[in-house]
Amino acid sequence: MPIDSSHYSSHSNNYSDRYGDKYQSIAPQTSSTQGSWRQSSSSSNSSTPLVSNLPYSTMGPSNRQQFDQANTTKAALEKLPTDFPTPALPKTAYQAPINLLEQRIKNLEARSETSNPLTKLSHYREDKKTDKAFNKEMVTLYKQARDVQTNGTNQTDKNRASNVTDQLTVLGKGQPWLEQVRKENRKGGVLNWPNDPGHLLRAI
Repeated sequence: MPIDSSHYSSHSNNYSDRYGDKYQSIAPQTSSTQGSWRQSSSSSNSSTPLVSNLPYSTMGPSNRQQFDQANTTKAALEKLPTDFPTPALPKTAYQAPINLLEQRIKNLEARSETSNPLTKLSHYREDKKTDKAFNKEMVTLYKQARDVQTNGTNQTDKNRASNVTDQLTVLGKGQPWLEQVRKENRKGGVLNWPNDPGHLLRAI
């Protein structure tokens, strides 16, 4: 799984004093996690479990961890265009990786624990394909944000794109897609922002 929520959560707290409360809610609320496998009744505030999906509590430890990480990463990506809005990085730029995370979440909801080796192999292949596509889209998103940051003509856009690359770096710590970006940076002689200790969040 290409997402590590613990890295994101612990690092993002370092910036809370500087930017107030807007990073403290980066992780999804409890209701969001439930909302991914429960549907609310239109006539009341109660929630009814979806028959076709497994309740979160019945998931195995591995699936539950992946489910939490996917939801956390999805929520973080959805917040970025709101926290750092710029026409140079519209919401559509984030949609491809978000869609892949939604696909992974749905797959996890629909699966039951199994010891069948053929079923496990099928799940593994499906997840590997999704992960590969997700990593590719995250590399594309990061490069797009970095291009605005370094080559943009509007200073506000450049500052906000810089904030986006900072947040994506935190989100991608230890993940394959960020390692790919770093390797390409080293080969191309590009300034390696994720390894630069002086690269801090810019003010909006």
